[in-house]
Amino acid sequence: MHVKMTRYISGYRNGVEWPLVGGLIEVPEHEAADLIANGYAEAAADEEIAAHEEFHAERAELHAAAVVEAAVRASEAAQAAKVQADAEAEVRAAQLAADAEAIERAEAERQADLEARAAAELANADAYAAEQLANAAKAADGAAVQAAEDEAAKLANDTGVDIEAARAAAARRRKA
Repeated sequence: MHVKMTRYISGYRNGVEWPLVGGLIEVPEHEAADLIANGYAEAAADEEIAAHEEFHAERAELHAAAVVEAAVRASEAAQAAKVQADAEAEVRAAQLAADAEAIERAEAERQADLEARAAAELANADAYAAEQLANAAKAADGAAVQAAEDEAAKLANDTGVDIEAARAAAARRRKA
């Protein structure tokens, strides 16, 4: 039953604020009877009920239109945000690709540097080994020469041959 409020009641009824004085509200018949008996409301006329329902129907239409408009704006905003996010993602992907290329170049340069260093160290080791071999060969030649001179001196001493002549012979063998 619809009643028209004759007094203001503060607070809420079923989560909805009580209407102001002159406003209509639909309540169960037993509650309407209590409101009317206590002087808070009176029975609403059919014209008032029709106007009230028409008003609420118009408000519902306006609310529905506002909801649709808000949904359209939200959809447009979401689409714009998606386009912007896609553009930002493309820029970020390009940045990441450029970073990856720079990292690959730096790694290739580092690897080439390591290989060059390893080749230089190997060349140094080869040069050192060759020098050591040359020194060993010289030492071996020197030892062989000394052994030959010692043998010549011994033979010269045992046989009475001139040592200087033996040394000259050894020197000739060395040059040959």
